[in-house]
Amino acid sequence: MIGPLIPIIKNSKKPYLGEWTTLSESQLSEAMGKNNGGNVGLRLDRYVTLDPDALCYESLVNSWEKTGKLPPTVAWKTARGYTKRLYLRPDPWPFDSGQIIVKQATGKKDEKGRDIFDEMELRSGSGHQDVIPPSEIDGVAYRWLKDQDPEAIEPAPLPEFVIKFFQENQARGESTRPKGERQEAGTATLTFNEPGRDVSLYTIALALRKSGMPRPDVEMVVCQLAASCNPPFSEKTALAKVQSAFNQTPRERGLSSDIREWIEGIEGQFAISDLDRELNIKQSETDNRRKIVQRLAEAGIIARIPNRPGIYTKVDSACDDLDPFSTEKQSEYKLIWPFRLHELCYLYPKSIAIVAGAKDAGKTAFLLNLALANSQHGVFFFNSEMSAAELRDRLDKFEYPPEAWQHVNWKGNFAPEAVENIVVPDALNIIDYLEEPEEIYRLGNQIGRIWRKLTTGVAIIGLQKNPGADVARGGYATMQKARIYLNLDGGTAELKSGKLWRIPGKNPKGMKWQYKLVQGCNFVT
Repeated sequence: MIGPLIPIIKNSKKPYLGEWTTLSESQLSEAMGKNNGGNVGLRLDRYVTLDPDALCYESLVNSWEKTGKLPPTVAWKTARGYTKRLYLRPDPWPFDSGQIIVKQATGKKDEKGRDIFDEMELRSGSGHQDVIPPSEIDGVAYRWLKDQDPEAIEPAPLPEFVIKFFQENQARGESTRPKGERQEAGTATLTFNEPGRDVSLYTIALALRKSGMPRPDVEMVVCQLAASCNPPFSEKTALAKVQSAFNQTPRERGLSSDIREWIEGIEGQFAISDLDRELNIKQSETDNRRKIVQRLAEAGIIARIPNRPGIYTKVDSACDDLDPFSTEKQSEYKLIWPFRLHELCYLYPKSIAIVAGAKDAGKTAFLLNLALANSQHGVFFFNSEMSAAELRDRLDKFEYPPEAWQHVNWKGNFAPEAVENIVVPDALNIIDYLEEPEEIYRLGNQIGRIWRKLTTGVAIIGLQKNPGADVARGGYATMQKARIYLNLDGGTAELKSGKLWRIPGKNPKGMKWQYKLVQGCNFVT
């Protein structure tokens, strides 16, 4: 639960007590008991609020969240309809003030002829507070977002990129905005400096498009940003950036960066045709791709395979010394699998297994059966899409009492792009499922980061697969770290890869099972 809370005057944002900044938490708690229906404030000793107090900034922050840059955290709707988010205060606090503002001109003026600005604010420190639910202003209630109230989720750390954004774009180090007024023009404006200012404006247009904002609204926001830049963009240029964002999306970071990151997720050999397919390299880009690959070969990052045109291998310059004869032989990580897969192949500790499933093929049922059958391990089940109530309905179909699942630690509402941070290194981690990033080829890198986090545990990762496809949506990079790779598709389970054979000389690769899924939980072969 968050705190300390302070009493706020009813229908107001003003604290009831003038000396609230100096009171102890126990004194504030006593005062809250006497608040008698007033509003509620949160003292920001340990927290930071991110307040996009305008449509353009609300859309920008929503795009950060939808693209996975912002982690889930405590959040609520204000009386004005915008979403405030609560984060843990970084130590040290990187600003001179506890109230940091970025702003942009709206092109409008107030009754005194002064320019009106849209603003976004970071607020933090013991001298600051923010009104939270259940409060009310002019009959409009503040309300927690679903599954983002303090009972359901803890405040996340303030992301570093948000700090950097405010450091680069803050209007001033301290805000003294009078009540009911906007800040005057002339202090500062949102600035995109050379070089890269065109790209910056395009990137914002693209982020707004990806957030689902209608095109007319994107045009309005981008044109306002363009006018507030120093020096300003013309409206024609701003609309051209929006047009580019709504056309087929050009590469956001450059082909060279995309190829380098793709190669980071590869082990051993790869074909140029795989690179072209998974990065969606167009015919017009092949000359540039050829030059980039040649430079990487000259730099010793990759090398050609002799007598095999178009085939390269990754050169790993950083490696560990291994002495296999001074290490005790490791025992397998014993698991019981559906389809009696454990009779064909097995895993060692610090291993990855992949279960790639087409829609409605039974991927979740498979992973739940795996969790149920392996009570000898501490199991952490990371669920990406079911609420607690939906999960309970699913578990009830198994017709086992709750005690049968007591060895499972249920986790949800996690950020897929950073799931390696919550994986338990020495446990059985089951991830249902790992959502692919927007740049889908990066999925192999995410799996690699999970593998590096493991010590004596394993991770069984569910991935989405298109019907009929050989591998999951992340392509063959998703196979690189997997010691077991299983496909579920249309009532057929196929073992695509099993690196460690249970019976010497008998490779189980290609083994298939026909199955029916009964009551959403039982596999009948």
